[in-house]
Amino acid sequence: MKTHTISLLCAVSLLAACAAPATLTTSNEQQDACNAAELKGQFGEAELACVQALRSAEQAGASADILSQRQYNLGRIKRLQGKNAEAEQLYRQALATEEAAQPRSDARVGRRMVELASALAAQGKWQEGTDYLERVLPLLPK
Repeated sequence: MKTHTISLLCAVSLLAACAAPATLTTSNEQQDACNAAELKGQFGEAELACVQALRSAEQAGASADILSQRQYNLGRIKRLQGKNAEAEQLYRQALATEEAAQPRSDARVGRRMVELASALAAQGKWQEGTDYLERVLPLLPK
């Protein structure tokens, strides 16, 4: 009986280990589909693929830099569609994820702040957007 339980636990562990890379591979394929649709100007299709890419990356337990990039990419698509409030939330998530990442990339943090400022400005939140642009200034030389 114990041998059967141990074998079952080993099988479950192996399946779990195999599932994560497959999900991350799926996320990469979905991100590629998002990029291709964006290039064609098919933003609805791009949005769906980017949402799937983000969800797959989350399920796979992807690294902070991948999650941040997926959040940022989806935010960009939302902004292109004029969905600035949704883009703002995604940029905020991407910024928080990127700021917590180790090692932290000042260039990526800066890009997320600029995009967030743009989404805020599009909603008439000029002062809040300006605050993010001021935070970017020290990062510019880097």
